[in-house]
Amino acid sequence: MLDVHEMDFSYLAAQRTRIWLSDQADKALRKLKRKGNIAFFTKLDDCVERGFANFIGTAIRPEPYRTWRFGVRDCKTRMAGFFENDGTMAEFIVPTAFTKEGNANTPAQNDIYKDIGDIRDKKTYRKVTP
Repeated sequence: MLDVHEMDFSYLAAQRTRIWLSDQADKALRKLKRKGNIAFFTKLDDCVERGFANFIGTAIRPEPYRTWRFGVRDCKTRMAGFFENDGTMAEFIVPTAFTKEGNANTPAQNDIYKDIGDIRDKKTYRKVTP
């Protein structure tokens, strides 16, 4: 069972999309923040505040196995996950974050998306609240 916890966006005026991170994804994002990648987190705040659905095709892109990824140009880090409810896109579950190499997905990245699709389909995750 994969435990995910909610990312804190309490400093925003509104929150149309909630993000739930695994420990691995949380560590990857903390590392990215320490590196000072402001553009990634500024865009993430904007997407959370206005809703991920408003950024489909730009910061939010579909991937294989009915999965999605969040990323910004000039940053190779990607948050890979799925929407708990595809209709509302209100809760984004992020089992992993990784560094993308090149433009096309590698076979290893496609395996990551397959694993994420399995987590969604088999519901092998649970939301943990403090």
